[in-house]
Amino acid sequence: MSGLNVVLVDMGGAEPPALRDLAGAGRCRVQRLSASQVAVDSQLLNGVDAVLIACANGQTRWTYQHYKLLEHLHSQRIGTLIIQGPDGCLDRTEPSLVSQAGLDIAADELWGRLSTMAGYRPLLQRIERELDSMERLGKRLNQHFVEMDQELRLASRLQQDFLPRQLLRLGDLKFAALYRPAGFVSGDIYDVTRVDEDHVAFYVADAVGHGVAAGLLTMFIKQAIRSKRIRDEAYELLSPAETMAELNEVLAAQDLSNSQFVSACYCLLNVKTHVLRFARAGHPYPIRVSADGCLTELKSEGGLLGLFPGEEFADRSVQLTPGDRLLLLTDGLEDAFPESRGVGLAACGSQQFASLARKPAEQAVAGLADLLDGQQGSLEPQDDVTLVVLEVGQGTGETTST
Repeated sequence: MSGLNVVLVDMGGAEPPALRDLAGAGRCRVQRLSASQVAVDSQLLNGVDAVLIACANGQTRWTYQHYKLLEHLHSQRIGTLIIQGPDGCLDRTEPSLVSQAGLDIAADELWGRLSTMAGYRPLLQRIERELDSMERLGKRLNQHFVEMDQELRLASRLQQDFLPRQLLRLGDLKFAALYRPAGFVSGDIYDVTRVDEDHVAFYVADAVGHGVAAGLLTMFIKQAIRSKRIRDEAYELLSPAETMAELNEVLAAQDLSNSQFVSACYCLLNVKTHVLRFARAGHPYPIRVSADGCLTELKSEGGLLGLFPGEEFADRSVQLTPGDRLLLLTDGLEDAFPESRGVGLAACGSQQFASLARKPAEQAVAGLADLLDGQQGSLEPQDDVTLVVLEVGQGTGETTST
């Protein structure tokens, strides 16, 4: 590197002999300016490789003008070397591009420092431009995330609108539900609906994964699942197995990408006789909690929905009696009880779960909610959690809804 453009700012100090030597050898072109000139006319620094400030010997205090000059040079990303005698004094709060040297600095050392300053300036300017670009990108990303957050919150509210606003209560039959998405939207969905005067249909379904893709699939399920077949002015109730088979055909016909599939458990309850018919599709078994507190899995065969057309599902029935409870759940609830993995909640022997399951429907749901909230990592759950509880009470059997 040769022919550096150097500005010497005169602040009452002597010009270092080494600078005169470099200028005499043609290695530096020196322009002498006062501090006030530099502060007033920044154009004077165009094309400058480095700045030397010659300070008065014996100066014991830097003034506001001195520091403003240093800040101005730092803003221009110009390396600055302060030359001062043995009695000179500068606080150690100077900007990072400022260094110091004595009046007796050797020509070779001065040349090395000036060359380094000149070499780093374009690098610093490039870094500054890149930082500016990153800052602008950061602002755009922040705006994008704000908009995405708003959209996800809107999607969450929309998905909530697809859930029952108020669960049915029919005489001695009571429903309660727990619904906990892992994120803004859930891959789980449930419903409880009156099919006719004698029957209530309810189900829990779980689309693979969680998040937006799974959430969209749950809304499709909500619209696709059918409880009865209407013909002219008459209707025919579908068995749970038929409902699962029809839903499987609809999902399989969509030829969903990324191996999207669904598990579900669908129940049809006669509100007068309390006979429960159910079918299951690759889903955790429903759990019956009898009046004496015994937990039993209600098993039926059936593969996942949406994978293979023509899949058949088994239809099972059970007689519910006063004091019974039925639990439909997704596998996200099993994660709250690690001992249940591979064996199921009814068979895992968890006294904590069994104690909650034996409580009345609303108390069971509230207790499980408190349990989930108290677990480590509850603010960032790994999976969606859904639970629907049916309780058969000791009522009169009147079928009124609220």
